[in-house]
Amino acid sequence: MIPLSERPTQLLDSATELFLPSIPQQRNWKWIAGIACGVVVVAACVGLALSTRRPATSGAMPAPEARPRLDSGTLRPPTFVQYPVTEFLLEADRDVIIVPRTFKAFGPLAPERSFVLVDTTSPGRGAPFILSPSQGLPPTVFFLLSGDASLLPEAARLGELAGEPQAIEKAREISLFRLGPGSRESIPERLIQLSGASVAASKSFVFRPDAEGLLLKRGLVLKGLDPMTTYALNLEATPQGAFLHGRGAGPATTVICSQWVPPPEENPSPRGVSRDKEALPLQFLLRQGEERRVRGVLGLVCGFVDDGADGNEGALRMRIDAEAAVKRPPAKKPRTPDVTQLLKDLKQHLREKKYEEAVAVGEKCLALIPSHPECLLLSGTALGYAGRTEEGARRYQRFHQLYPEHTQANIVEGLLMEIEGASAPK
Repeated sequence: MIPLSERPTQLLDSATELFLPSIPQQRNWKWIAGIACGVVVVAACVGLALSTRRPATSGAMPAPEARPRLDSGTLRPPTFVQYPVTEFLLEADRDVIIVPRTFKAFGPLAPERSFVLVDTTSPGRGAPFILSPSQGLPPTVFFLLSGDASLLPEAARLGELAGEPQAIEKAREISLFRLGPGSRESIPERLIQLSGASVAASKSFVFRPDAEGLLLKRGLVLKGLDPMTTYALNLEATPQGAFLHGRGAGPATTVICSQWVPPPEENPSPRGVSRDKEALPLQFLLRQGEERRVRGVLGLVCGFVDDGADGNEGALRMRIDAEAAVKRPPAKKPRTPDVTQLLKDLKQHLREKKYEEAVAVGEKCLALIPSHPECLLLSGTALGYAGRTEEGARRYQRFHQLYPEHTQANIVEGLLMEIEGASAPK
């Protein structure tokens, strides 16, 4: 409704005779040396006693297992890169997250057999078009397969359980993990099922997300992202490739990324980042040939995933591009009803004595602004001329109730009295 203070004030012509209102202490070295000598003597005695009690073994010794891969290796310190860098290298002997043997969930398995791995407590869900930190969704569970490099290809070793069953082949062990730290709130346990060709080969494992999260100490840290911006991530091969289990297993084509959150002292109130205690950090796999879009993070920690570090070589290139903000057309302002034009048309019809046309235009005017004073007056006049006196009187009465101080109020009051007098019984 147009405010009364902004009503038009143009005059009507003589056709109607009405106006139109219009955000260290050092210790003694001799004392230390004495203790050390005592420890050596005791250790020698214990060793002699054990050697006399060890049972003899007959036959050939079993073949030793392959030398275990180092859990820490000689990894170099983690690297930090700052956006707006558009590409950088993830190096296989530096930017690698180690999954210890303690994370083994299934094994030993027969590599010649096939299995199916599924998270029975997680509903199947497709990957969203844009990845962002979320509340209420179960944390992603990742798996890492171990086995002979000559049988198990590198590309099949790393995966995730997102509700859909995963086919497992040529593996000796399966480790389950997620990326830490854990949530402050207790996360429900997950029941992971490994099914084989027979019921006897089927096994279950209770995965506890709070306890089985890897610490992100070795991944490359990408800082300086704007949580209000969407970024496109792509993983590309380099001329030397990346190899984690030798060239016979094939090149690595997948890395893992997790949301990086700076210490509170660095960014106490990051714009656009949720402070929900129950919110889990964003975690996802990035594969060659599959673009990922992320939003709502200040940074990312990315790296290879492996069960050891020795022998790793090569690198993959990671590209990051900020997507241009979608320029939406400016919101259309609500069009001001062209009441002025309707009133001109209405008066023109009255001059030409086209009363039915005038009545129709008056209805349009009131449909736009039901309480517009000029529309009420002229509509009432048109109805009167069209012989619809009672309807016209109701328009006059509404005008008089809404605008008793209007300059035409007295005239309208007089017209109403005449109408009432004419309709009174004689």
